[in-house]
Amino acid sequence: MKGTNPNVKLSRSRLEERLVSGVPHVLIAQLSRGRSSLRRRRAKQRVAPLITKHFPTALRWDVLVGFDDSVVVRVGLADEDLILKVAFSSKASARIEGEAAALAELAGFAELQAHQTVLAKVLESGTYEGNFWFTQTYIPGDVGSIVDVDAGALNAAAATAIEPFHAATSQVVAVGPDILELLISEPVAAIGRCRPNLVNGLAELEAVAIDLFAEKRLAVARLHGDFAPTNVLWDPSATAVSGIIDWSFSRNLMPPEVDLVHFCLSLSSLRNRREYGITASALLQGTADPTETNTMTEMLARGPNDLGVHEAVAIAWLQHISIGLQKADDLRDNPVWLSANIDSVVVGYRSTPR
Repeated sequence: MKGTNPNVKLSRSRLEERLVSGVPHVLIAQLSRGRSSLRRRRAKQRVAPLITKHFPTALRWDVLVGFDDSVVVRVGLADEDLILKVAFSSKASARIEGEAAALAELAGFAELQAHQTVLAKVLESGTYEGNFWFTQTYIPGDVGSIVDVDAGALNAAAATAIEPFHAATSQVVAVGPDILELLISEPVAAIGRCRPNLVNGLAELEAVAIDLFAEKRLAVARLHGDFAPTNVLWDPSATAVSGIIDWSFSRNLMPPEVDLVHFCLSLSSLRNRREYGITASALLQGTADPTETNTMTEMLARGPNDLGVHEAVAIAWLQHISIGLQKADDLRDNPVWLSANIDSVVVGYRSTPR
């Protein structure tokens, strides 16, 4: 390139800054869709023998989501459709088996019987290539990330749908080392492993968060764990949530506000065509649009704990990023995603007066 010295090498961080600057969200989304398409094709080839063996009467089947270590398939039978989830690794086996266990646990609460329509029922399970698989009932509906519904109405409907599950599993505890590890230190460590250059900033964030939550009494419950518009189904005829899907990252003993804030952050990011980390960073630094801050405050008011926007967004971001790194290994080597979703938050957090 004219004017460029080929003997000068950019540092990794400087190179990433150049890559991120001027890269529109739509391009990041297109790259992500390309990777997703490739994963689906690979997953389809790998899961075909299982479907042929266990569902010989299937009229059709389609890969809905293909990850590096797991796949979600819709199988069409003569009288019904069902969802098949298959793990391709021991780590994914633990995650998917945990989802089946969470669904079974929630199905056992008598007080939740009126709300079971939004949950899939576990049908059968087994092993394939040494890893776990199970089937569940299919729930019809439009994915929340693409429905033409007012953001405020969708936030409220999603919160209304998940709240009974939080309430049924809720308990008040004094926050000790175990919960602090789950809520803060574990995701900080996961982020630090792929972003060692930010170790000081992450340590500062961790220390502030632990100080905020240590020995505090919190209402905790079983969370969905990845409560985003992509995991909420919408029934347009009833103008209501018809399903809450993909409980594979469900965790117990967590503040319900994590689910509520994560949904709000995810929807705002989708609607405004920007990365999740950019949305979180603006709220943490106090530079977000007032309407967005007010929406977050209203969502937090629905939760059982007295959490401010700053602390709630911080823990929701920690959980989201650590889950994202578990979902797709290639994110660890994606400088655009890392800079937009991690660096922007940590650097902005350190520069924000508290």
